[in-house]
Amino acid sequence: MSTELVAAYSPDWSRQFDAIRKRLEIVLAGDFLRVEHVGSTSVPGMVAKPIIDLIVVIGPAHLPRVTQALETIGYRLKAI
Repeated sequence: MSTELVAAYSPDWSRQFDAIRKRLEIVLAGDFLRVEHVGSTSVPGMVAKPIIDLIVVIGPAHLPRVTQALETIGYRLKAI
């Protein structure tokens, strides 16, 4: 049996996402269209697992550069 922590909504989640987004904007140096905060932590008032989920939206030509840049800071590609 596994248990997962669910927390009451925190406005800090939005601030955490903003900090992550700013870092990604620097690392990706314009090779992206946008960075989106998704999942339950992006919904004000919703209880959630306190993990910031995000999506980096890119054009297909940028995939190799973006994948490499994200890997250098510890992210991994998960195509959906």
